[in-house]
Amino acid sequence: TDRIFPDYPRPDLTLSSYPRIALEISQISSNDFGIGGTDTISNLNIECVIFDVNVKPLEDKTTSLRNAFRTNQKNFYNFQFIHPTLVGPVIKPTDRSDEILNKNLTFQILNEVET
Repeated sequence: TDRIFPDYPRPDLTLSSYPRIALEISQISSNDFGIGGTDTISNLNIECVIFDVNVKPLEDKTTSLRNAFRTNQKNFYNFQFIHPTLVGPVIKPTDRSDEILNKNLTFQILNEVET
């Protein structure tokens, strides 16, 4: 957990600062819910971006993280259910050094009722 951050890595970090994982809510879709539409039901997309210096560890962390979410998809405290929806390709970002790679995972939290 010492490598999970609520933001993206700064461009000035050294290679010893990796691997890192960044998380953010990328999309929320909401609809009226309940009798008279007094509540709101929402689905949230969570983007998880994994950064590492080599492809193999990057792929291993991606698989491990995806499997952990699948195994525990109903065991989170703040929401009832989450599941993986997308796994992106390995990307070499242009705003970082040539050694840093990243890969995106998208998870969806379903049916969050807001009163």
